[in-house]
Amino acid sequence: MRRFSKYVLIGSSLLAAVLSACGGGSSSTSDGGGADTDTDTDTDVDTDSDTDTDTDTGEPTCWWDPMETGTSALLGHVWGLSSSEVYTGGLDYSQKKGLVQLYDGVEWGTRWSFDDRSIGSVWGTDENDLFVVMSIHEWDGDDVIQIGGTIAHWDGASFTDTCDFGAWDLFGFSSNALYAAGLKVRYYDGMEWSLIYDQGNLPGEPEGSVHAVWGAAPDDVWFVGGKGDYDGFIMHYDGEEFEEIPTTADLLNDIHGVSADEIYAVGNDYGGYEATVLKYDGNAWSTIGFFDDPEKYNALSGVWAAGNGEVFAVGWLSIHHFDSENWTSIDAPASGDIVTKIWGTDLNHLFIVGGADDGVSTILKYTCPE
Repeated sequence: MRRFSKYVLIGSSLLAAVLSACGGGSSSTSDGGGADTDTDTDTDVDTDSDTDTDTDTGEPTCWWDPMETGTSALLGHVWGLSSSEVYTGGLDYSQKKGLVQLYDGVEWGTRWSFDDRSIGSVWGTDENDLFVVMSIHEWDGDDVIQIGGTIAHWDGASFTDTCDFGAWDLFGFSSNALYAAGLKVRYYDGMEWSLIYDQGNLPGEPEGSVHAVWGAAPDDVWFVGGKGDYDGFIMHYDGEEFEEIPTTADLLNDIHGVSADEIYAVGNDYGGYEATVLKYDGNAWSTIGFFDDPEKYNALSGVWAAGNGEVFAVGWLSIHHFDSENWTSIDAPASGDIVTKIWGTDLNHLFIVGGADDGVSTILKYTCPE
């Protein structure tokens, strides 16, 4: 068993290099979880307070609007099927419940709640075919004791546990071709999970783990994470074999792309004081952003690519935007709020989630005027 703080249970590798859900768990049903790091790049950063600004007029062009979240849970992941079906989840300490929140295009509300589970990554093909990473836990007063994990499947009527392990991240091409990234990498063929990458060759203490996965095609899948010996890694899977690509990053926490030749990964050193954004152009990985502001914690846990060289990177108290030429860095709009992950369908439907340690949830929506 493991005893966790609320920061660990949101499932973000930014906050702890521990899997959000791993180890044995019971099966149940419920209706109720070589990189070339060349630094000779333009990393000029504008430290605006809360908006992107037009460099000619100084007027804000886009900004982040706080949304009503419908919960006080600290939120660790965000993903959606469309701009009117977006999911996030976490653990609400005030209610002692794990929650999945759903955005229907108008407002956020609780879709499902669980007494003994906290919520991590969500992925699916439609509203009746969803996979949710869940940490199974018990309460000891105000403390949470993790006793297992699972990836539960929603079929439109109920949840069924598909395994007795958890994961950091899920990504798939169909409900018959799904990857789970964690202490091990597993593949779901629609019937059962199979081990395709053993964590045994990621040595060190604490154990390393695979934190995130994204793919352009079934024979072009990328994984990022960190080993226990303070050594980040990038792995490519061609559908048959894994190839590890060297990187100088201590820890890589998220990956996202728009095509096989435009993929981004973010991470930081193990202290969280230096953060890195990497880009893959179809041939090699290179560093396009580096943040080491001595006045703040600079760890990065989420990335979202808009395409054509535009990318957002988020983590802790900061939001960074690269417009393909220059970086703009802003503080999260609500003071003290941790931002963990980012996801969207386009620039007009882009969301950041997170929260604070005092029972405040954060969901931000990117707003750009017509």
